Order: sequence, then structure tokens, then C-alpha cells
Amino acid sequence: MRRRARLACLRAIPLPRLSALLAAPLAALLAAAPTAPADAGPWPRAEGSVFLSFSPALDAVRDPERERPRPFDRYEQIYAEIGLGDGWTGGAEAYRENDGEEREWSGMFTLTRLLAQSEGGTVVSGALGAGWEGRPEGFADLRLRPSLHVGRGFSSDYGDGWLAMDVGHEFRPEDGRESSKIEATVGLKPERSLMLFVQLRAERRDLMPDAVTLAPSVAWRAWRSMTLQLSGAQVLKGRPETTLRMNAWLEF
Repeated sequence: MRRRARLACLRAIPLPRLSALLAAPLAALLAAAPTAPADAGPWPRAEGSVFLSFSPALDAVRDPERERPRPFDRYEQIYAEIGLGDGWTGGAEAYRENDGEEREWSGMFTLTRLLAQSEGGTVVSGALGAGWEGRPEGFADLRLRPSLHVGRGFSSDYGDGWLAMDVGHEFRPEDGRESSKIEATVGLKPERSLMLFVQLRAERRDLMPDAVTLAPSVAWRAWRSMTLQLSGAQVLKGRPETTLRMNAWLEF
């Protein structure tokens, strides 16, 4: 199943091999980019500020390898962050999916800490997540996920933007399964109420081929504290799949 393939049933990862897909190009961009305000994973939230993202909608999925047509998946997710002060950010995620055949759920709590910030504006943060994922047969697996996040803002003739790289490794103590993921993101804010960004994601997986996915998104601030996002995802390497998703953010 898509969610399980993304986060579970995986073997130990040789991270240098995986990171070679993304690390060198992004490192060069980070070194060259000028300083600018940005809002992405590596940056800690201000004390008391809250970010809430929810996806109570349907995923439109095209999966040509599936025996039965799967035009939609029911996908529900809530993700929240709160600034704790002194470079700390707390997060929580709840997820449920139903593709008409099986149901899955998961939950995770994360704690992120600002580790370093250079004079040039590069930001480095580390995070640790702990949670569970429920299986259709009724079992729940403990998941631990350490991660490292690097980012930097930049200015351009088309608006301010940001560059970010996220490296995560997840393992399950109960059965020793592991997974790794690297995400590189480039974002641009050409107007005050409009954000454009694209993400390149590489994953190492056991039961399925390794995957490289390209995911462009557009986000529009519809109200003062609410932003609507439309995103797509196309698997470039691995099992062919195309996904279209909508969600909303709240910030206050």
C-alpha cells in the first residue's frame, strides 16, 4: 500500500548513495544564495506561534500497475507546530488513509531544535520524532525518526524565496525495519499572497523499487491566517504513480 511503502517495510539504508541524488546540487545553491527571510522546515517558529495544516479531502491518484482502478484515495491528515522558544519547535501529526481496500492510521510527535545559524543566513536544525502506525490487522508499530534540516533564504527579481534540504531516517525497534528519505525544496514568493515551490524527493525502500518523486505546489493566502495549497506528485523513478492533493494551512 502507498503509505506503508513510503514509511515502512524497508531495509537499512546506505545514506551516502541516496544523498548523492540531491546533496551536491543543493549544497551549491545554499552556498551561493544571499540572505533573506524565509519560512520552511529548518527555521524555528517564534515562541507561541502556531501552524496547522489539514487535508480532509481526496487524493486523485493514477496508478497504472494496480489491478483495479483507483481514481481516488480518502486521505485525512492533521499536522501542527508550535513555537516553544529558545530555538525549540514542537510538532504533532495524525494521519488516516482509506483506498477502498485497506485502512491505515499513524501518529507522531516531533521536537525540533535550532542547532546553528551562520552569519550568511544558513540555518541548521535537528529533530526527533516518535509515534505509531496502525496496520489493517489491528497491530501498531513504534516508529522513531531522527532528522536533519538545512535551509537558507534568498532574494531575486521575482521575489524572496528559500532553499531547504531535509534528511530523515526512520526505524522500528520491534522488527528492525528502516527507511531513509531526502527532500530538496526550492520555494519562491512572487507576491505577498502567492507561493510557488517544488520538491525533489528520494526514498530507499525494500519491498518496492527505490523512488525519486517530483512534487510541484502552489499556495495562495485566501484569508489573513489561511492558505490553500494545491500540489501534485509524479514518480520519476520507481513504480509509476501520479497524485493530486489539496490541503489548507492556518497560522496564528
